[in-house]
Amino acid sequence: MADIQNRIIWEANEKRKVNSQMHAFALYLRSRFSGVDFNDYEVMHKFSVANSEQFWRACADFVEIVWQRRTTQVKSGHGMLNTRWFEGANLNYCENILAPNNDTDMAIYSYAEGRPTLQKITHQQLRMQVLRCAAALQQAGVSKGTVVTGILANVPEAVIAALATTMLGGIWSSCSPDFGE
Repeated sequence: MADIQNRIIWEANEKRKVNSQMHAFALYLRSRFSGVDFNDYEVMHKFSVANSEQFWRACADFVEIVWQRRTTQVKSGHGMLNTRWFEGANLNYCENILAPNNDTDMAIYSYAEGRPTLQKITHQQLRMQVLRCAAALQQAGVSKGTVVTGILANVPEAVIAALATTMLGGIWSSCSPDFGE
């Protein structure tokens, strides 16, 4: 059993590694924390544990989180149950998902029951569909704190409705019809 657990079943080639976000993040960390070589995953992991506040601030900065309210304190409390991360900070994850991106990159790939072909939605298409859905929800009276519930399958329209609801500050809840009776 131990041999199976420790066996590498796939490893990226050098070109893929160098073009990865993990490599870009390692370079970013190296520029921010001189004297530490982040090319090794184990080194990065140890640093993240020993310097958790600095690591997670750097991570948030690297992914360019759009904050509605930023905090200077990354971590408060002690122990797993009492630790609070970015306490007092506020963000809208819809705003972050729809933030300017490479518009031609695919945001969603979907195969759905009853739909014979692969559906592809780019970041630009997703943004436009979410904006249209949000406008319709707003016209229906959805605003901050409104609960919107959908009974729909795990399809792109569910993602669009969830993002549109949260864009308006609403609360999204859904149930897939294939859950049964």
